[in-house]
Amino acid sequence: MLERQEVTVGDLSLSIEEYTATSNGKTLILTPTETAILKLLMESRGRIVSTSQIAQAVWNGSSDGVRPNLVSVHLSNLRRKLGARLNFDKIVTFRNRGYMLTA
Repeated sequence: MLERQEVTVGDLSLSIEEYTATSNGKTLILTPTETAILKLLMESRGRIVSTSQIAQAVWNGSSDGVRPNLVSVHLSNLRRKLGARLNFDKIVTFRNRGYMLTA
C-alpha cells in the first residue's frame, strides 16, 4: 500500500514527500521528524496521541532508547515553527497523556 503523500486538516496541508506544511498561501519547510509527528497528529485529529505512540510511529516502531523528553523537544520546535510562520496554534498538550491536534 502506498503512503499518503499529502494530508489536509482544515486550512493546513502537509506534503509528506516535500516535508512542507502550507496554510493560507504560506509554506513552511519541516524536518523529516517534524513531518512524521505532524502527519500522525493530523491523521489522529481530535484524539490524544501519547508520547510513546509518537515515539513508536516516528522512530520506526520502537520507543526503546528514545529519551523521554525527545518527543516534547520536537513538539516544541514544531509548534514554534507553525506558530511563527503559519500562525497555527492548534496542537494541545494533555499533561501526562499526550498531544492532540484540534483543527
